[in-house]
Amino acid sequence: MDELFAGVAVADFPRAAEWYGRLFGRDADVVAHDREVMWRVTGTGWLYVVEDAARAGRGLVAIAVPDLDEAVADLRAR
Repeated sequence: MDELFAGVAVADFPRAAEWYGRLFGRDADVVAHDREVMWRVTGTGWLYVVEDAARAGRGLVAIAVPDLDEAVADLRAR
């Protein structure tokens, strides 16, 4: 496997894009169009957020971090 794309379908794209921006601490790396954005989360791993109300709320994404307490504290600060 060379690349991994994990997608999250959302109903409220502006709100979700803002939330994921806070989660990752930066703006999206790629703006595919006005209803889809992408963040590079590892060297070859990407998470994309796309507006698709029919499929919203059915995705699962797991992210591993080296220090959970540090990651939680960082997220709270955002």
